[in-house]
Amino acid sequence: MTPLIFFLLVLALPLTGLLAQHLQSRERRALEMLARDKNLHFACDDRFKIAPKVAELLPTPGAADVRVYDVMYGKDGARYHFVFTVEWTEGVVRWKRRVRRVASFSEEKENTTEQARMHLRLSGDEGKRLKQYQSLYESCCGSLKAGA
Repeated sequence: MTPLIFFLLVLALPLTGLLAQHLQSRERRALEMLARDKNLHFACDDRFKIAPKVAELLPTPGAADVRVYDVMYGKDGARYHFVFTVEWTEGVVRWKRRVRRVASFSEEKENTTEQARMHLRLSGDEGKRLKQYQSLYESCCGSLKAGA
């Protein structure tokens, strides 16, 4: 390997990382704008610690390493509403795979019987994440007034 090829290879790796980071921040800004348009708040991390609650409601038994991020949230008179990206690991023996979906979660403000009052909806894995956020907002958070 010539020094020039080595130099170009070493230069290409960080540039690829910068490009990936730029694309991710663009998508995050679009999610922030969507949240603002729908009169919701946005957090890039799981500041409400809903990952353990979501882990119990996932369709995969024994889902591991559940991570919640890019959270849009709001409340109406009786419920808290969240639309977010959730990742978890499926598989115990041999092959494990990471699953990423957009989900919506709502719970009542007064948590008297926790499991009976929580609802989790998962989007399909097709299409862009922004479209998945929009469709789950419409189905989950219809009681919130956009732009109010």
